[in-house]
Amino acid sequence: MKKPRTKYTRRADGRIVRTETIDGKRVYFYGHTDAEVDSKYEEYIHPQEPQNTLKTIAEAWWEKKEAEISPNTVSGFKT
Repeated sequence: MKKPRTKYTRRADGRIVRTETIDGKRVYFYGHTDAEVDSKYEEYIHPQEPQNTLKTIAEAWWEKKEAEISPNTVSGFKT
């Protein structure tokens, strides 16, 4: 009789591991609780965009500064 595979495995060090095969690669998610492991899995599957990238900061700065400088300087800076 074959034992059914469980979603989580407890390691000797006390952590819980979840093993998933994603795009042909085996990925391991570790944590101390089932909820922590699940949140790491969900974060891996659905990554979030970083909020403060250099591009977003530069665009916000440019919107603020563009109104303060002369039109000729704006055309020079844009090129």
